[in-house]
Amino acid sequence: MRIYAKDLNKHLDQKIEFSGFVDSIRNLQWVQFVIVKDLTGKVQVTIEKSEEKNKEMVELIESLPLESTVKITGKLISSPKVKLNGMEIIPEKIEVTSKSEHEIPFNYKNIDGVNLDTRLDYRFIDLRSEKNQLMFMVQSSFIKYMREYLYNNNFIEIHTPKLIGAASESGAEVFEVKYFDRKAYLAQSPQFYKQMAMASGLEKIFEVANIKNKEKLEITIEVNPGTVTKEKLQMFKNCGINRLSIGLQSTNDELLKQLGRIHNYNQFLDTYIWAKEVGFENINVDLMLGIPNQRIEDLKDSLEKIVNLKPKHISLFG
Repeated sequence: MRIYAKDLNKHLDQKIEFSGFVDSIRNLQWVQFVIVKDLTGKVQVTIEKSEEKNKEMVELIESLPLESTVKITGKLISSPKVKLNGMEIIPEKIEVTSKSEHEIPFNYKNIDGVNLDTRLDYRFIDLRSEKNQLMFMVQSSFIKYMREYLYNNNFIEIHTPKLIGAASESGAEVFEVKYFDRKAYLAQSPQFYKQMAMASGLEKIFEVANIKNKEKLEITIEVNPGTVTKEKLQMFKNCGINRLSIGLQSTNDELLKQLGRIHNYNQFLDTYIWAKEVGFENINVDLMLGIPNQRIEDLKDSLEKIVNLKPKHISLFG
């Protein structure tokens, strides 16, 4: 069974299999030190040249280019003299699973002076750097713990359409693609689908997705006037969120109660004023059409009041 670098300390004095890239080789007179790395860390492999049983492995390492991948079978032992985590593998067998070119296009450990086009042409090499891999690990961990938190708080994850038949947001450029015999567009925002899901009774929903938009990156958060505070809005602004979507639904408090909303119109007005005060310029207000017992006069009243506030965008869902 393959063991990862992060779990090696659980397998001291055991025979293990370790696979990874050859990161460095020190070929001394009596010994070879090979550093092998996987996604989770590095380990030293020590080969004594004086031992006859190691002759084949010594010859293999002497001709092995860096960045080749290997599978090491051997005993993992504690060795306080080893600076790398205080342990080393004494190999019984080394299998080359893929052999690298003797000279790779650039040294990904030091990219000073390396042309960006070269890095992009050989992106699979560029991504081997610890800095680049750390960015992916942080992103992965962020999404993992975000999902865990939301699942533990009774949220449901949804997956909305990514191809749509028409632009979903006015005033925004769209990515047009050919879809069989017709035109289609990459979805710009999942907010319409999220509103429909909430109106259906799913209550708490979320989605992890890429948003495709040609314009300057727009980062939106949706807030409930019944729970948000001015301090939270300031925090959102400080975190780089530049678009606020406020779920009003209606200016009629009786209709809001009927929908099970915990806010009223005055709380919405407080939220809107706070948002302006902390610096939000791009504000959307959500309204609903087709609420049971909603009259045309109710909808007209809501639209007139919100238009007078002059938000950048009004979304009407039905």
